[in-house]
This record gives sequence, C-alpha cells and structure tokens, in this order.
Amino acid sequence: MADFNISVRAGTRTALVYESSGVIYMTRGDLKNALLFLNKAISLDPEKGRAYYNRAMVFDMMNMKEESIKDYNSALEFSPEMTLEVLSNRSVLLLETGRFADAINDLDRLIALNRNEYMYFYNRAFARLKLNNIDGAIEDYQKALQLNPGDQLTRNQLQILMNNRIR
Repeated sequence: MADFNISVRAGTRTALVYESSGVIYMTRGDLKNALLFLNKAISLDPEKGRAYYNRAMVFDMMNMKEESIKDYNSALEFSPEMTLEVLSNRSVLLLETGRFADAINDLDRLIALNRNEYMYFYNRAFARLKLNNIDGAIEDYQKALQLNPGDQLTRNQLQILMNNRIR
C-alpha cells in the first residue's frame, strides 16, 4: 500500500494502481476509500472489467445490491474471461433481490460451465421453487445431493417437497 500511495501522490494515471489500492482498502474494511479508488480506476480505464468486478463486491458489502448487479454486468461485458466468477456472484444477488428468472438464467449458464458445483443446482432449485416450478426444484435438489450427499439442508428441502407432492 505504501508503494501505491507514493505512486498516487506522484500523480499516476495508471488504473491498476488505483484498483489495487481499492482492493486493499476493501480487504481492510474501509469501503469508503475502496469505492473512491475503484471509481478512479474505472474513470481512468472505463473498460477494465476487473475494476467493475471489485467495485461490485464493494457495493454488495455496502448493501447497494442494484449498483453491484450493474457493475457485474459491466465486468461481464469487458472481461468475459471472468464469466464464472461474475455469474456466481451476480446470481446470488439476483436471488437476494427476488429476480428469480434472471438468477435461473445465470445459474443455467454456470451449470453449463461447471456441472459439478452443487451450489449452482441448490440455488437454481431455490429459484425454481420461488417460481412454483416444483418438478424443476426437485430435480435440482436431487442433483445437488448427488454432488454433495452429506448436505442435510438440501436433503431436508427435498424431503419437504416430496412429502408435499404426495399429499
């Protein structure tokens, strides 16, 4: 951080210096300064996807969910190589904000990229359940259990759905 501070005081116009400083502030819990430095990084290089990704995390920590989602959209646009990371985080925010159909779209893409991550199936089951797609939720909970057989929460959710289906 000391080197970054020297560089900032010297008037650097390098976005990476500001982004890196912002990340350090974020890890220290200084969200106000993290946001200031990440904003500067983006102003210097408005197509730097990782800066949007990092700012999205800061916005999320500040409970600014919609701003976070917008920045994840920008991160995905400018840094498609970060698709897995971005969609993983954005899908959770979409669930938290009640945008279940959008979350399912992200989770479908994530599952296409990695069929071995049980949380993708678990989260999609939750979204499907919220949209009253019981059969889809059951299918996803079953797949989540195949991937993580010891997960009692998934087992309980599946059992509740199966019991309600019988009635």
